[in-house]
Amino acid sequence: ETGLRRNELLSPVVADLESDGKLELVLGTLDGQAIMADLLTGQRLWSCRVGEDLIEADPVLADLDRDGVLDVGVCDHAGGLHAIRGRRR
Repeated sequence: ETGLRRNELLSPVVADLESDGKLELVLGTLDGQAIMADLLTGQRLWSCRVGEDLIEADPVLADLDRDGVLDVGVCDHAGGLHAIRGRRR
């Protein structure tokens, strides 16, 4: 059980975010959270509240700090852009 409900999810992005050969998905919710889950099991790996309202757009993945690891970018309903630093396992 992941606690994810279909009516709360925006389009996910899929990538090997932990550089472990396994795919994870990242998505935004209508209640202001960014969530990463294991693609195969659906297990929630982390969540981060980035606003009080919905995530306005699908998350983006990019190496924002040029450390060789993908980071997550999300935009909240108020227009704020939030970056969540990626990490290696």
